[in-house]
Amino acid sequence: MTIQRQRDVGLLASLTSRERRNFGFDDTQRSPPTKLKAQCEAIRVDEVVSGLDSEKWELVTVRQATAGVLQLHIYRREVWLWDGDDLQARKWQLVVRREIDSPDELRYCLTNASLETPTVTLARREAPRFSIERGFEDGKKEVGMAQYQIRNWIAWHHHMALVAIAMLFMTRYRMIQSETTPMLSCYDIKILLAHFLPNRKRSTGEILRQLGQRHEKRRAASESAARQQATKAMIKVAKVELVGVHFVPGVIMGRNRLHIFQSLDYS
Repeated sequence: MTIQRQRDVGLLASLTSRERRNFGFDDTQRSPPTKLKAQCEAIRVDEVVSGLDSEKWELVTVRQATAGVLQLHIYRREVWLWDGDDLQARKWQLVVRREIDSPDELRYCLTNASLETPTVTLARREAPRFSIERGFEDGKKEVGMAQYQIRNWIAWHHHMALVAIAMLFMTRYRMIQSETTPMLSCYDIKILLAHFLPNRKRSTGEILRQLGQRHEKRRAASESAARQQATKAMIKVAKVELVGVHFVPGVIMGRNRLHIFQSLDYS
């Protein structure tokens, strides 16, 4: 059997070293490595930052807060990250945030922004927690973000869409008036709208009619809950075993009533 035939049938591994040499096979040949390795040793981010000089940190003003100006120390540099599985490493920007009052508290993040991106822009994108929390607070207090009574996802999405439109209107109006009225808040806009928008006058009969509608909805909800409780109680009663009888309960839910049938097996 030739060496080509040996390779074809997979018997090359069963040959001895002498037989390999007789057939002209070079044992010094090695297959290329299948697992990639980095050309340099990996280093932790905290080790990179620990040896930095004070000149490497850039002082950035993030925003004007109620208690004063919020400033941070920012350090940025290019880094290469590789997870060991990709064919090549990927280049990112490392952004490190350091508090002025507590220099030992560091926060790290990665960004794919270009090198031309200003440091103040990266700092504001890294510290949006106050703006996010204030947005939720204004949404709940001023435009009724948490004031919904719904029973399905479609209604919830409709409500949140209206809340988002109202918040977008207030935010854009505050941006337009930022130079002339920098302290304008969502609550101020709500008060102005309540004062200047036309308000329909409601008669006493209209108020009583709306009151009756609300009471009718509450009564219907209470009766529905009572019917559900009664249905559950009837189902529990149906799940009993009679002496000498194999009782198989069944329930058919109708539109206005509950039908209970049973199958009796005397065997």
